[in-house]
Amino acid sequence: AWTPDNRLVMVTHRFGETHLVLWTPQGTAQFFPIALHPSPGQLSAVDQQTLVALNDGTLQRGHYAQERIVWQPIASDVRTFAVRQKQVAIVRGEQLQVGKLGEEAWTVIDQRAGEFADLTLSANGEWLAYTYRQTAQDPPQLWVAHLPTKRLWRIAVNACNPAFAER
Repeated sequence: AWTPDNRLVMVTHRFGETHLVLWTPQGTAQFFPIALHPSPGQLSAVDQQTLVALNDGTLQRGHYAQERIVWQPIASDVRTFAVRQKQVAIVRGEQLQVGKLGEEAWTVIDQRAGEFADLTLSANGEWLAYTYRQTAQDPPQLWVAHLPTKRLWRIAVNACNPAFAER
């Protein structure tokens, strides 16, 4: 993942431990022990100092400074997530929810029984694209949610990995 200031964020194993690596275009690299066990299944850089990680069903926010990362739990029973700036979308239990980093309030966007996946937020944080299938045998449907109004639109069937164009 890339941070807004063009640093590449990677996860690697070094000396038997999992580390976060921040690589700059100038060729410098910084290593931070992640200190999450097991290693995160999903990791995103929010800004120059903040990470969000999904670790064994717990969504956590991490702040890195002075060669270490301090983690704080955000939500439990999370299956997947997407983050853009301070906006976060999660699949928790059987619900698709959104919230903001630093706030404990979560808003339910979609609560149909089934599987939500491939979450992605628009650059302005007003739109969420995702796939949904009622059963594992169903083809994935591409849905878009307008977060301020909570309106949902089915865009396509047999679709996956949605992405918003950057402006």
